Amino acid sequence: MTITGSNFGSTQGLVTFNGTTAPIISWTASSTVAKVPTGASSGNVVVTAGASASNGVYFNVGTNPTPPAITSISPTSGVVGASVTISGTSFGSAAGTVTFNGTTASVLTWTDSSIVAGVPSGASSGNVIVTTGGSASNGVYFNVITNPTTPAITSLSQSSGVVGASVTITGSNFGSTPGTVTFAGTTASVASWTDSSIVAKVPSGSTTGNVVVTVNGSASNGVNFTVVAQSPGSITASYFGMQCGVGYIPGVNNCPNQPGTHDPTWPTSVAQPGVLRLWDSQVAWSWLMIGYSGGVGTYDWTQLDGYLDVIAANQPRTVSYVFGCVPLFAGGGPARPIGSCGTSGGATPPSDLIASGSPTFTQFVTDLLNHCSPAGNCVKTYIKNYELWNEANINATDPHPRWDGTQTQLYQMVAAAVTVIRAHVTGATIFTPSITSGNQAATWMTGWLNAEIAGGVISDVYNSHQYLNNVIPESVLGITSTDLGPNFGTLGWTPLPWVIGEAGYDDLTLPYDCNAGNTGTQFTTDDCVGQMVRWNLLLFSNAGGWGSRGTGLWWYYWNTYIGSQPQYATAYSYMMQYLLGGKFGGPCVLTSGTTWTCPFTEANGTLALWVWTTDENGASFTVPSGYVDYVDLTGAKTATSGGLSITISVLPITLEQ
Repeated sequence: MTITGSNFGSTQGLVTFNGTTAPIISWTASSTVAKVPTGASSGNVVVTAGASASNGVYFNVGTNPTPPAITSISPTSGVVGASVTISGTSFGSAAGTVTFNGTTASVLTWTDSSIVAGVPSGASSGNVIVTTGGSASNGVYFNVITNPTTPAITSLSQSSGVVGASVTITGSNFGSTPGTVTFAGTTASVASWTDSSIVAKVPSGSTTGNVVVTVNGSASNGVNFTVVAQSPGSITASYFGMQCGVGYIPGVNNCPNQPGTHDPTWPTSVAQPGVLRLWDSQVAWSWLMIGYSGGVGTYDWTQLDGYLDVIAANQPRTVSYVFGCVPLFAGGGPARPIGSCGTSGGATPPSDLIASGSPTFTQFVTDLLNHCSPAGNCVKTYIKNYELWNEANINATDPHPRWDGTQTQLYQMVAAAVTVIRAHVTGATIFTPSITSGNQAATWMTGWLNAEIAGGVISDVYNSHQYLNNVIPESVLGITSTDLGPNFGTLGWTPLPWVIGEAGYDDLTLPYDCNAGNTGTQFTTDDCVGQMVRWNLLLFSNAGGWGSRGTGLWWYYWNTYIGSQPQYATAYSYMMQYLLGGKFGGPCVLTSGTTWTCPFTEANGTLALWVWTTDENGASFTVPSGYVDYVDLTGAKTATSGGLSITISVLPITLEQ
């Protein structure tokens, strides 16, 4: 029997099965292998290291070749008198006994695979055990709530996941004021908190163990959560991103400040992407740097400080800072008052720009990287990604230009800054200036890559922006391939991993309707939700044979497009849950008619197949051999089998073996 846990120590201790000492085969600080000893009886297995004994975990010692086995109980906590459903196998047709930590319960219903029993009077927290035919089952922990105000966890939205995954904790008595959530003792960041539901992220450094909610000093029962190791090349939380800030259109605010403050409010959606992209967040160059003289910059850091503090409170999180908006005092005029730069920034290169860089810009980057909020949250600690300029291919021919200079001028300015970034930020990732479709995007990016080839490569990731703008994602693949073309076709350039660093259904028309100003007749709501998910699947699976993998799809107007829309947020959350830690086995392809499929391996090793149709009327699909169920974007799981015909829709499902 392998016993897994923590703090066993390096020196071999003692293992007992219901008090009988067991022979030890191996021993480490987190795992020991012991043999069930002769003479042992059913009861708790306890590990003793030094003078300290562990908690006990029930183990059934039986002679029945098919003893009863509990697979789950629901709920996992409750008051005396509450009904509890016990699911499992080999319970038999004749009722046996059910005990709650040794106290016999009254049985309401009994079948071979399901029992309903009431929590008995006098019961205490401990293992539920089913006994039939003289054999006892395994024990499953049940928390008996003796204080009706004590927080109690009934379920987790998932029982395993990688660091950074969002987990919805359902229960009772959590209260309206957030307390703390821990994963095996490590405190997690909380995205949302209500009396019956909490959304928390699996924290960095956490290990497999119990999730516990603590409110006003009272701790809930613990529910086990398995932390899955992230294998190389698998999908990480940084594939999923959001823009958070005021945005391009006045009045549309995705991370609003409280009136009179500079404290952004973190989105409370169940969907929690792993990347926050700081653009149109009023923290660009012209917003922060308000003067420069004699080699010294003057600043207004208040808005950035608000972001640093809220980012620190919502870890783990990757943050991407975007350069843009030359201050007017540095020569960046004329002003571009509508849009990203406010009234104090523009797109003209700084007047002090020479081949070795702009002293004003280099000073800004140096001071930015050395800055910490009054609470002690520092840029170099929490911001690891740096995008060299936002949509630099939009020039003076556009009503709202981003960069009026040449690619060479931009390279001269930012190359010196990259040296500063890498000297200050451990693990910094540099993104090329982003391009947006149209505006001769591919031509502009080819010129940029040639500037890097000539002056020295400084980028780690190729960056493009793409909006759907009234077309389904399956149709956008060709457009995106055009924008990505320079990454693979520029002589002397080695292709980089790439991201779609800004995305949406439409960049101007709000509120969200997925129709770019239409009346809602082009796409159904299900189709809009499906497109959101399908776009991620198509990009992450390397569709189109582009020769380098897509490593991100980051949404602009996060709350507007997804976060504040319950159906979209729920689907996005489950999409992340299914994808995190997994790997695609090949590109998503059109297999027949309107049906698309993508081979996938989940984080736990389960072989899966993503399936959907682009036909809003649905399509018939024959389940391939070996698949036993499928999960949808609401979290529901349905049993199936090979050869069975099922109806698929524009909302992808995941078949599992």
